[in-house]
Amino acid sequence: MRLRLILTAFALRALWGQTPDDALSIRNDLDFLNLRKRVAARNPGFFGPGDPVTKADSLLRKKIGFLNSNCLQLSFRADSLARGYLTASLKIKMDRALLVMEPTLKVGRSPDYPTHLWKDFAAGDIISGYLRIPFEHFKIIAGRYPFYDGPAFGDPFFFSGELPPLDLLGFTFEKGHFGFLYLFSPLGLYLPDSTQKYLNYHKLTFSPTSSMTFYFSEAALYGGRNAPPDPYYVNPFLLYYPRLWNRRIVDENILWSFGFNSVVGNRIFYGELVIDDFPYTVERNEHPKLAWLLGTILGHPLGLEHLFLRLSYRGATRWTFGHKSSWLSFTHEGVPLGPPDGNDFDRISLDIDRRFNRGDFVVALDFRRKGEGGPEEKEPSGNFPDPFFLTGVVEKRLSFGIGLLIVKKQVLGFRARYSRFWNYENREGTTRSLFNLSLFALYRI
Repeated sequence: MRLRLILTAFALRALWGQTPDDALSIRNDLDFLNLRKRVAARNPGFFGPGDPVTKADSLLRKKIGFLNSNCLQLSFRADSLARGYLTASLKIKMDRALLVMEPTLKVGRSPDYPTHLWKDFAAGDIISGYLRIPFEHFKIIAGRYPFYDGPAFGDPFFFSGELPPLDLLGFTFEKGHFGFLYLFSPLGLYLPDSTQKYLNYHKLTFSPTSSMTFYFSEAALYGGRNAPPDPYYVNPFLLYYPRLWNRRIVDENILWSFGFNSVVGNRIFYGELVIDDFPYTVERNEHPKLAWLLGTILGHPLGLEHLFLRLSYRGATRWTFGHKSSWLSFTHEGVPLGPPDGNDFDRISLDIDRRFNRGDFVVALDFRRKGEGGPEEKEPSGNFPDPFFLTGVVEKRLSFGIGLLIVKKQVLGFRARYSRFWNYENREGTTRSLFNLSLFALYRI
């Protein structure tokens, strides 16, 4: 029996690159930019809150098996405003390399990407198309990718992975207690003056133990009229802020992020603090521009097996992710690169995951407050007005959702959410209800 367990462990390690009792490490190799352990995952319909806590049980092994094979995923979502989205994702493994292609089609008017409609009716785009090539400690990626990053599995934050995707070139390196991530992406040309915008991002992680991880990351947004990439920012190993400080150029935007993740038994605690600007001298009554995320995942609360809870609180002050030059805001084609709520908001969320042998049943509750600010709002040229958090007419949203995932020979998923708004779109006394429905299926090919 002992020999069989040892052989099984080595077989799984050869297949996934990690020992079978560490589910977080197993997932690390499936999605390229999940640097080190316990990091963000962009597919909330497939992975539930219990996945990062559990060991490699039968359900998790089935999920890993699908994502570690050639597969086709079809997704459809619609809402009560008669808007529909159909997406197909094709994943092909070529030895150790991975090729992904993902087109999407949208029907109906909405602010969601893609926004350019054909016949005032439909829009489409290729939202993923990248090649990932892994080596022993080093992995590279090139192509179109909806990049996401955050302190915990299932909770992206600094980069949310929202569309539109990034056209990027990047790599990760991991060895021992340390990990490093780097990417470069041209964010596009802004007319009418041919202003080119670039993004560089790097992240350093340190894991003193297998249950504790700390990280520091830094993003640089820069560019100009017909400007080429800046060799300093393109260099993966240089700290970005000294460049801005020494040149004193207004048209550059640097953001820092500090985060942690700690595992204590069946509990995970995580957090992230994004610093866009923190005034250390009192000038123009300037307010701190901060965003934050604190969360925990509790396994088997009150002794209830197969039950998992994820509770999180996040928010951002007004003018966070913004800039004096609005084209240098932390956005891509008008969509926030960070939290989808932008800034001037806070949100508390609770997810309850009941795991079965063949799937998950998830209940989600969410309450959000959103002020009138936005990341593309230009900073005041004079004194900053008070208050600087939840400003003006505050929109409030209460959401309730359920989700069901069934994993057999194929994978079927269902999610539904109802949202009730007060002061909708920051208009006093305006209410609105919205219903969303999502379906997806995953097939081996």
